[in-house]
Amino acid sequence: TDFIGGNRLFTSGNNIYMIRLNSGRIYIEQSLGGTNNFRKVYEATSGKQFSHGRAYVSNGKLYYYMMEQSTGDQRPLYLHIIDLGIDNSPFQVSLISPINNESYEVDKPLEISAEAFNNNGSVSKVEFIINNQIFEEDTTSPYTVNYTPDIEGTYTIKAIAYDENNATVSSQEINIEVFRRNANDLSGDIYRLKNVATGKYLTSSGSSIIASDSDEGSDKEWQFVKAEVPGFDYYNIDSEVRGIIRF
Repeated sequence: TDFIGGNRLFTSGNNIYMIRLNSGRIYIEQSLGGTNNFRKVYEATSGKQFSHGRAYVSNGKLYYYMMEQSTGDQRPLYLHIIDLGIDNSPFQVSLISPINNESYEVDKPLEISAEAFNNNGSVSKVEFIINNQIFEEDTTSPYTVNYTPDIEGTYTIKAIAYDENNATVSSQEINIEVFRRNANDLSGDIYRLKNVATGKYLTSSGSSIIASDSDEGSDKEWQFVKAEVPGFDYYNIDSEVRGIIRF
């Protein structure tokens, strides 16, 4: 009962899932059955936004029916199908973080974490393999190590679990991109904008822009989108809820 961010839990295989919309887009968290260690396994960060949705899980797949975020009483409905990658074997290991095909920064610590269980015995350790080389191992759950990538490029990561007889099982291999951020480029992230003099936050309210004491909610979320103006570095400030403010 102790979880936040949703009001329904779904089960499939040995996992439990929390499926919801975050800022109008699909957001899925997963935890091993019997635990309360929810971690993000899928997040849509672009494309259409939706006002609400209904989730249905069957045969290891999520079917999410969603209504587009717009006005009127005849808004389009969409179906998004996601394969949750269910494996019903008794001895399993799966990577929880980082997230497949996500991008991470050079010289910033990265948590690599796995969940493992063995219904026919025990798990003695989990090894973490980075670019086909053993990086480190952990013998206690949650199986987690910290890694700081120091060069740009594509990294492959997988986990290998060992049982008490040294039999092994491997997770699916994932790929991440490691990049070096240009400090002058504000695009690609979501920001909350605070007035340093008043302590208030820039807030989108209908067609107006107001100040708020709180930083909670998607109406406080902004992106900087580079404008195509030859010879100048102009940015539009784009509200996650209401669209673009032009300065």
